[in-house]
Amino acid sequence: MYRFDSIIPLKGNADYDASEFTTLGLKQSLVKMTTIKEQDLIKSNKKITFNDIIKSNEQGHDLPLYNNKREKGLYKTFEDFKLNAISVNDYEFKKGQMGDIIFIKENGNEFPMRSIWGFCDGKDLYINSGDKYSKLIQSGYNFYFSGTKGLQRNSEHIFLRSSALNYATDTGLKKITFDISIRYYQLDMENGAIY
Repeated sequence: MYRFDSIIPLKGNADYDASEFTTLGLKQSLVKMTTIKEQDLIKSNKKITFNDIIKSNEQGHDLPLYNNKREKGLYKTFEDFKLNAISVNDYEFKKGQMGDIIFIKENGNEFPMRSIWGFCDGKDLYINSGDKYSKLIQSGYNFYFSGTKGLQRNSEHIFLRSSALNYATDTGLKKITFDISIRYYQLDMENGAIY
């Protein structure tokens, strides 16, 4: 009957949890609906057809990336990825424990590159996230992956080998460990962010 934007105006402090916030939004929506006169709505609004809805939903989905023609090569940026614009196609991918590296081959030499956004092996697409390359899984117009956003460094003082001063100043003998947490992420196709 009407368009309800995703912006919900609040007065005062926003000390709500998700369920209260959703309930508040729905209540405000219902209050607004009681003020709408059906006859005015029918006269003033343009009718939207199902084809209009389909056309609107498909806007932005006509990217070259979606044509499924996969060519081996590197994507330097997210924009290159969206446009399926391969910049370099002679490379070697090496998987590492703490981070993956792509070596670009040029004139018989290999150069490591860490700033590559992603690559295609000719079949599958991969994204660089946290210095690890993860395979992208396409579902409709969306891409998902199981990977990491970064390497987490943990340190703890070694018991009986660090003094109280070392604890207070965060110096002394420490045991350092690294953790790569693997989680599921979605790629935002508008700006390249992952969440």
